[in-house]
Order: sequence, then C-alpha cells, then structure tokens
Amino acid sequence: MVAQRFQEPGGSMKKKIVIGSRGSRLALYESEAVKRALLEHFPHLEIEIRIIKTEGDSRLDLPLPAFGGKGAFTKEIEEALLKKEIDLAVHSIKDLPTTLPDGLELIAVLEREDPRDCFISKDGKKLMDLRAGAKIGTSSIRRIAQLKRLRADLEPVNVRGNVETRLRKLNEGEYDGMVMAYAGLKRLGLDQHVSQILDIDFFVPACGQGIIGIEARENDQDLVELCAAINDPETELRGDAERMFLAFLEGGCQVPCGVLSEIKGSQIVIRAVVLAPDGSEEIRSMKQGPSEDALELARHLADDVIRRGAKRLIGD
Repeated sequence: MVAQRFQEPGGSMKKKIVIGSRGSRLALYESEAVKRALLEHFPHLEIEIRIIKTEGDSRLDLPLPAFGGKGAFTKEIEEALLKKEIDLAVHSIKDLPTTLPDGLELIAVLEREDPRDCFISKDGKKLMDLRAGAKIGTSSIRRIAQLKRLRADLEPVNVRGNVETRLRKLNEGEYDGMVMAYAGLKRLGLDQHVSQILDIDFFVPACGQGIIGIEARENDQDLVELCAAINDPETELRGDAERMFLAFLEGGCQVPCGVLSEIKGSQIVIRAVVLAPDGSEEIRSMKQGPSEDALELARHLADDVIRRGAKRLIGD
C-alpha cells in the first residue's frame, strides 16, 4: 500500500514533501497543521513549508474584487504546484475558487474550525451598540452587504492585511470595529479580542469558512492516497456541498452570498443567503435531507435562490 511505503524507513518512495503556503502567520499555522497531521501518520517523512507570495498579499491598497477576488490568494501557489516546484498547496477553503486549474484537485481537508463570523471593537461594544456612522473594517462584499442590511447607518471601510495588521489598525483608531472570521482568531490564540460572535441566522458565513484544504496534482496518486489518511470525511462533505452551491450560483465571479452546511445525525442542513451589494434585498433558502444527497441538495438550493431572483440581486 502507498501509505505503508511512506511509513516504512526503507520504503522506495521519496520522503521529502514540499508544501506551498502564503507567508502570513495564519497561513503558516494552517500549513503547519497539515504538516503535523501528516507526520502523526508518517513520521519518516521530511516536510518543508515553502512560502509563496501571492498577488493578494502584495496588493494591499485595493479591495479584492478590484484585481481578481478569491484567486488573488491562490494563483501563484497553484502555478508552483503545476510546475512541480511544490508537492502540495494548503489553502483556506473560503479563499479557493470553486473552479480549479486543469490538472489540480482538492484532495483532503482537515476538521473544520468554528465557521462563524465575529465582531471586534476597541472598547468591547457589540454591533448594535455602535454610534451611527461608525466605521467597520472589512474587505468582504458579503460582510458589507450583511452589515448594510443590519444597520444602514454604519460605514463599511476596506481593510486589508494579515490578522495582526488589522488588529493594530483597529487599536490605532482607524476603525470603530471589524468583522472577521472567528476561525482565524481562534487558531492564532487571539480570540480574547472578540467582542461578539455573530449569529449564523443573520450572518451566514462564507463558503468553506473555517476549513483548511490541501490541493495537489491530479496525477500524483501517491500524494492523493497519502493525504487521504488525514482527510476529515464530515468536513469534506460539508465543504463539497457549499462549493457546489457557490459554483452553480456565481459562474466564476465573486458574489455577496453566504452558505453553511451542518450535519445533524444522518441529515445535512444547508442554508444560504444571497444579498444585493447595498444590503437592500436578500434571498434566503434552506434545504435538508440525507447526508448522502448533499450535492443534489446543494444544487436544489442554488436553483431555488436563482429562481427567486438571485441573479438580479447580484447583477449577473
């Protein structure tokens, strides 16, 4: 077996694996999590994490939709993967486009962290306690639409940079608060800064939020089988369903929508919201059924919101 050959000191397979990662502290945490998981199963491996700078990390002066959206955080890493400069790529699934380059595939995911959004303010205030006109830092078109729908009097302001940079800008008074992914703060041990965890019934999270994914070349069957040992099946099912919904809805573009799936016994519940960019309208829907029908349910969910006018809301 492939996995056994990786485990054995005298196995014939190569023992060094190079993981491509962005250079932020959070991205490196995620890559280190994959490295630790692999070494738990295959202690004889040598694993190197190689930092690759992406366009999204370099162009901090512009909002993401201005120069490519999600793909801005993955393009250079995927190019290195295709050129065989690295063996695996580690991504936050919420940053990974639903359509991957030819020759690449998502081969494994780690167990999902808490997918909810959270709110952080300098003085600990919650969203509803802020003054009118308060500046809220976020670079997400989904979060901007949700904020405007909740409180049209707030002023969303583009904020870019890693988690620590954003917290510093908040403490320096550039913003009155920020909306961020709770998972990232938890992973970095910074969740003590959180003023409020936002209710998923209103702030439906981004597709795949809280999931760490591993991407590889389709023809690298050894690595595909190797990473199967650290794959979390429940997270994989949830992530696949959410990405299926988004793929049917967006047609490759970034759109203001949230989607979240949850496993309840033998059932999967998938909820979604699609919003007008200014928060003036929204379309919500939910589907529930047997977990083995997750992808079909996701397609039905997308069909439902499209039938009810989602394309009109997002300007497609």
